[in-house]
Amino acid sequence: MKYLEILLLVALAMSASSCGTVKFARQLAEHQSLLTNIAQNKAASSEEKFDVLAGSLVEMMNQALKFTSPTKGKKYVQAYFKENNKAIFGILDEVITEQSKLSSIERIGNGVKLTQKPYAKDFIKLFPKFAKKYQQIKFVNDFGKKLKKTVFGSLNNIQFDFGK
Repeated sequence: MKYLEILLLVALAMSASSCGTVKFARQLAEHQSLLTNIAQNKAASSEEKFDVLAGSLVEMMNQALKFTSPTKGKKYVQAYFKENNKAIFGILDEVITEQSKLSSIERIGNGVKLTQKPYAKDFIKLFPKFAKKYQQIKFVNDFGKKLKKTVFGSLNNIQFDFGK
């Protein structure tokens, strides 16, 4: 009888582990589908694409920070970025290109508008924790630099001409 109980516990543990793996695989597939579709959508504006990207990133960071095992969390983050690399950087490049076409005042306005987005507060709260926990992943560092350039880079070069 004791062996049956041990076997049952082992089977239950394996089942729970498998359930978690399936859950995270499904989440990764949902992120990939969402980001690929929006990146390829010619009708969507760069702002809409960035909104979808930021929402996906906030959701992924929440999911990644729930991992208690650093190894599993690292694998999840690496899989997310590997599967979505093209879509993520495609969207960021599109946003940078669009921002570069705007006047200084329009770029400032976009920056202010960005802070009012529903995901902004969560992103600002999560990204430092996420970056600290997963800083050893090269893609996280590359993404952080690209995101900084996307959001703040265009504001660094703003010059005001008040007329003389």
